[in-house]
Amino acid sequence: MQAREADDIQSLRIGIEALRLMNSRESLSSGELAAVLGLSRAAAYRVLKTLNELGYVVEGPRRRGARYRLTVLARGLSDGFDGDVRLLAAAQPLMLESTALHGWPLALVTPVGDRCIVRFNTDHATSRVIRRYRAGGYASMLYSAAGLLCLSNLAPETQGSILAIQQKLPPPPYGKPNTPAELTRELDRIRRQDFSTYEPLGERENTVAVPLRLKGMLIGTLTLRYMRISAGGAEGLQKKLATLRDLAGRIERQLRAADKAPAVPPIPNRRA
Repeated sequence: MQAREADDIQSLRIGIEALRLMNSRESLSSGELAAVLGLSRAAAYRVLKTLNELGYVVEGPRRRGARYRLTVLARGLSDGFDGDVRLLAAAQPLMLESTALHGWPLALVTPVGDRCIVRFNTDHATSRVIRRYRAGGYASMLYSAAGLLCLSNLAPETQGSILAIQQKLPPPPYGKPNTPAELTRELDRIRRQDFSTYEPLGERENTVAVPLRLKGMLIGTLTLRYMRISAGGAEGLQKKLATLRDLAGRIERQLRAADKAPAVPPIPNRRA
């Protein structure tokens, strides 16, 4: 009995070390895990397979071999993580499915105070990206499609406070400042059409964003980046918008279903 408990503790320790290692990298193979932790390739594979079955890692697209990435369940283990776990859990698989089908890189962005945070993106799952982004980065409120869409949905007093802060900051290299009157008109237009676009100066990518809502409240935005050279004009934008809105609707339906489910899924009993 004591030997079995010692084996269980050792297995738990290895699993935690594997999660810590993956948290410091974008992805990890069983060979890399074996080399760092001093395991056999077979043991490293079993660790990753178990974490995958429990939902804490996901296997990425195969190229030369299987590579694994952390999922939102692993992020939810961190004390104080302020992301909406259910939003991420609902959006992540559907976003990856859409990128695999259409090739466009997608990002889930949520407002936090006077900034927006990229919670998840699918850049790693497509070659149609010029500059890759990583989850945890910030999107500008004034110089991104996601930020402008979030701003347009705020109450006037909150919107005014954030604008007062943001307009004091220097624009990024790709940003073109608007006068207060121009910005007011732009936010009003975005609010009426219920989507936002942004064309960064000097960049080759455009961005379009649509809202994600739960119980009538905006909880985030879904954005799509596409190369300007293959934009397809107004017709191309409408096709991308239709795809993006359909995906947003699917995520919102998942959220409504998850809103009635337990916050933490049961862990399968592997010994049953």
